Order: sequence, then structure tokens, then C-alpha cells
Amino acid sequence: MKKKYLIPELIIILFFLVLPSFLLKGDTPVYSFGISFQTIILFIISILLNIQFSYFSKKEAVEKSNENSQRNNLHDNPDIIRFKKIITFLKWFALTLGGIMLVYAFTLLLSFFTPLKVKNISITFPQGIQWAGAFLQLMTGAFSEEVIYREFLPESLNQIFYKNNKKRKLIWTIILEAFCIILFAAGHLYAGYISVINAFFSGIIFRICYKKTGNVYTGFAAHFVYNLLMLLFAFFSH
Repeated sequence: MKKKYLIPELIIILFFLVLPSFLLKGDTPVYSFGISFQTIILFIISILLNIQFSYFSKKEAVEKSNENSQRNNLHDNPDIIRFKKIITFLKWFALTLGGIMLVYAFTLLLSFFTPLKVKNISITFPQGIQWAGAFLQLMTGAFSEEVIYREFLPESLNQIFYKNNKKRKLIWTIILEAFCIILFAAGHLYAGYISVINAFFSGIIFRICYKKTGNVYTGFAAHFVYNLLMLLFAFFSH
């Protein structure tokens, strides 16, 4: 995608979807479950962004495959490709979910033995049919975060600041990757510094998952299951 289109799109996403999360204030944040108009709009925008990046990724993949069309046809067998995709999904789903659960356990221990604590969050738990809305909200939230923080922001910034020089490219990549992870972590400041630490290391794991799988869907599945487990833990312990 051309930079002249990507830059204004990036600015809009930063100002309207990323920065507002820093404005959440209050000693006791209130969290309730339900599909709002804002949630629907965010989900639609995330779908469009994902389609955009999927289109350009496929375009690049087709160009590369055309350049290497003389390679062994065995690896181009649709059944083999499908099987590899399933194995890759299962492998990185397990690794990602296991990794973020370990991060959660680490930050939980950290909160016990240090002054850093999770802020008290007033949660209005769903009742009855409201659980369906809660599942949808967790799904849309996880998908939106994966698209914005693991796909759109880092990939856009890397394209904008791309450097042909390998050394300069590596330095810029590290800076931009760190910037996106810090943005994601800082968005959890409303829940306390422990949540920021948890989001920072989880963000690293989610980004690795994206780079290894080449899509947001594996990370999204792990992210959704993690969020659901956190909700169930909170529900049964309150």
C-alpha cells in the first residue's frame, strides 16, 4: 500500500482508536458487558483493516510464488498446504495461550510480593442471556486489538519507515515494534501497573505469534480464550 494513503490512515487510527484508551480515568474503573454502537463500529473498522492487509499480503505472496514457480510441486499441493496451516494454527495457539497464561501467573505473583497491585475494577457480571453478549464483546475486543496492535500499527509503521540499509532497517524495526507494544501496554494503565506489565509481555507473545503465522487469527483465538478465562475466574471468585 502506498505511503500517501497509509500515513493519513495511520494518523486517524492512532487518534480515534488508540489514544482514547489513555483517557480512561477513575480510582475504581467500572466494566460492564454489552455490545454498544462503539463496539460494533470498532469491529467493522478492524475487519476492514484486516481485509486491507490480507489483500496486500496475498498480492505479495502471489508475486513471490510467480518468481519461484519452478520449485517442487509437492509443496504446492492444496491438501498439504491446508494440513500445514492447521498444524501451524494448533501449535502457535497452544504456545501463545500457554505463554500469556505464564505471564499472568508471573504478574499475579509480582502483585503478591511487591507494592504493585491491580486496581479495583467494578465489574457488572452478565446474567442469563447476557452471557451471549459478553462472549461477543470479548470476541470483538480480542479481534480488534489483534488487528490494530499486532497487524495494522507495526506493519504500517514498518512500511512507512522502511530502510533499504539492513542495519538501519533492523534498528528501526526494533524501535517501531517496541513502540507498538508500549502503546498496547499503556492502554491498560487504567487497571494499574501490574496490568501494564502483563499487557507488555503478552503483547510481545502475541506479536511473535503474528509473525510466525502470518495472520491475526491464531493470536485472536488465544486472546479470546484468555479473556474468557479471566472473566470466568473473576465470576467464580467474586
